[in-house]
Amino acid sequence: MLSRRTPQKHVPLLIWLSDDYQKRYAVNRGCLNKLAATDDFSQDNLFSTMLGLTGTATHEYVPADDILTSCRSQP
Repeated sequence: MLSRRTPQKHVPLLIWLSDDYQKRYAVNRGCLNKLAATDDFSQDNLFSTMLGLTGTATHEYVPADDILTSCRSQP
């Protein structure tokens, strides 16, 4: 059990994308599975990933922080 003074450093993240979303936005499921198994992400990735998922255009978006960037096919 964690005490109030023990910071949580490992918090799980679940990203679920429908088959339609994956097709529509050219997201490679195999690539995502590989990333999930081999890479570590932090809360720093969450903001840009959410912006990328929703297609929000803003100067705050950092593609390098978007978890899905490397798994999207280029048009």
